[in-house]
Amino acid sequence: MERRVIIECKGVTKRYKSGRSETVALQPSDLTLYDGLFYAIVGRSGSGKSTLMHMLGGLDRPTAGEVLVEGVSIFALSDRELAQLRRRRIGFVFQSYNLLSEHTVRDNIIMPLILDRRPHDEALLCELTEALGIADKLQRYPDSLSGGEQQRVAIARALISKPAIVLADEPTGNLDPNTGDEALRLLKELAQRFHQTVALVTHDMEIAALADRVIRLNAGRIESEVESSRAYAGVDRSLLHGGNAHVPAQDSDVVLRCEQLEKVYNAGTATEVRALPPTDMAIERGKFYSVIGRSGAGKSTLLHLLGALDRPTSGKLYIDGESVYDMSDRELADFRSRRIGFVFQAYNLLPEHTAGENITMPSDMAGRHPDAAYLDEVIAALGLEDKLLSYPDELSGGEQQRVAIARALVGKPAIILADEPTGNLDPKTGDEVLLLMKKLAHRFDQTIIVVTHDMEIAALADEVVRLDATAAL
Repeated sequence: MERRVIIECKGVTKRYKSGRSETVALQPSDLTLYDGLFYAIVGRSGSGKSTLMHMLGGLDRPTAGEVLVEGVSIFALSDRELAQLRRRRIGFVFQSYNLLSEHTVRDNIIMPLILDRRPHDEALLCELTEALGIADKLQRYPDSLSGGEQQRVAIARALISKPAIVLADEPTGNLDPNTGDEALRLLKELAQRFHQTVALVTHDMEIAALADRVIRLNAGRIESEVESSRAYAGVDRSLLHGGNAHVPAQDSDVVLRCEQLEKVYNAGTATEVRALPPTDMAIERGKFYSVIGRSGAGKSTLLHLLGALDRPTSGKLYIDGESVYDMSDRELADFRSRRIGFVFQAYNLLPEHTAGENITMPSDMAGRHPDAAYLDEVIAALGLEDKLLSYPDELSGGEQQRVAIARALVGKPAIILADEPTGNLDPKTGDEVLLLMKKLAHRFDQTIIVVTHDMEIAALADEVVRLDATAAL
């Protein structure tokens, strides 16, 4: 079946100027979106996803290039004409819902038509609200609805004007995984029913997998556009499915093992939350692992438990054969300082101390002297030899994160745990830091476990462990 072109971008570019400096948010981009397809727009933080979305929706004007919606060059329109086109031909679904709290659900849904002074289609309103399960909520106000219900209202509002395309920017970011999946399933189902195009910005591989096609951005440039089944072909997908279990390695290679590790908050009460379901995992020495999963899947909870920063509700954790949670708090603190290193997104360097002092701080506080030859080797491997006398605020983000990595390595821990360690870095610097961590893990026979939501980061790991989403009970 030949599909109709809905949106076409021709050489669309966006540059921002600040004084003499210039930032290129979107490189010259060509893109064609067809009717009835579900597109996912993915890429690292700062890759230009939201900028592209704003161009497609006529929310911001490009520095150069042209966007055509159903053949109309939208930036050749006046502001008034562009606003009218947006109301009539483009639907929007945002992460924060953007509902008007003083208006009923019904009024929120038909608001684009009210603003456009057009009558609404009552039959379509009934069909949408029935399909979305909010037909009995029309006279209620947004603050009386759950997050999932509010997002369903936002979806109905996006579809009520029968737009040619619906643009959604991280629409499930404020929802738990189950509710988010249901909202996206409904959005896709309704778009197909009404033969509308959907373009959705996301960082979540599992959301992207729901799409027909995946558009990948990198450093402000459209890098590829492929069928979703091919989008993550470089990742060993056998490790991305099948629940919270990692296939055990040979016992001789295992540095960390958890058995039925579980964390429940407010157990036995009406507000009980199962933050981590019973989890079995065996981690080998000298490998680089990434732990992925949806928001709310328990990634940070697992990291805190593996790092002995919190105690589980039940289950066992063994590191180098020692049962970690059988230790007293004092013994546990000493064990952590000797056997576990941490690297966090915010670096956590002490600003009044030099880089060199920050690196040796854990050893100094524990009254231990680091192995001088090993310390020199780590510093050289991280390229920090000429930065040891510098203070953190004199270093770039990448250099600060390298100092944090050196600090984690210097005590020769068995395991290094990293929580989104490149979140504050540009993609290129982030990749360099992660490749260094991987190289050092292999070189010094240490295990590194990185929690991330970024599939491109996950693809750098030796092995990928996926956590299934958990539900709040």
